[in-house]
Amino acid sequence: MTRRVPIRRYNGKRLVEVFSSGCWSGKRCFLIGGGCSLRGFNPARLDGELTIGINKAFEIFNSTINYGMDVAFYEYLITKPKDKNQANLQEKWKTYPGIRSFLLDRSGYSFGEDIYVVDRIDSFLISFNLELGIFGGTNSGFGALMLAISLAASPIYLLGYDMKILKDKNETHWHSGYPKVKVGTMSRKLRKFQDEFERFAPQIASRGIQVINLNQESALECFPKMDIENIL
Repeated sequence: MTRRVPIRRYNGKRLVEVFSSGCWSGKRCFLIGGGCSLRGFNPARLDGELTIGINKAFEIFNSTINYGMDVAFYEYLITKPKDKNQANLQEKWKTYPGIRSFLLDRSGYSFGEDIYVVDRIDSFLISFNLELGIFGGTNSGFGALMLAISLAASPIYLLGYDMKILKDKNETHWHSGYPKVKVGTMSRKLRKFQDEFERFAPQIASRGIQVINLNQESALECFPKMDIENIL
């Protein structure tokens, strides 16, 4: 007989305290990924838009929500810095004016008082009920898409969802990347991330949700693509 391990309930703030299910209905939203295609992009072009930044997006984007799911990354943002890069990133995190949000960890990890958590569901389904939670998948870019769907945003535009690295330069992100994550490891991860999007794309389309990839050169082919200049 398998012994069930109890989950410690998180008692901090939840994103539903500031955003309710469907509150972005009828409004467009931009998701800001980490792909190299955003190198040189002027963040001011998104001023006045509803935006969800992913992980390190807060470095230059004052997005409406900055979303993550990796507890190790959160720890990197709050523990004593080991170098100048970490110290600089932490300073930007402190001054970021938007809503800081993380997916609730299965262990019930206690995030800081400045974090609004999103409840996690383990069903491989799209959730339109933010009070219930979202299926966050295996990567923050996917979770951000599920979050935008629960807020009923449409169309949802993908920025920096490249799903590939710059092989000639061995670059993985428009920012400095993540500690201890090598190019080869990231390349393998991106293929798995891509599979997850492709698995859910038919379900998203069947619900009439518009998801549009604004990188014409993206390896993510399961959503229609448009030229960013036609949108911004």
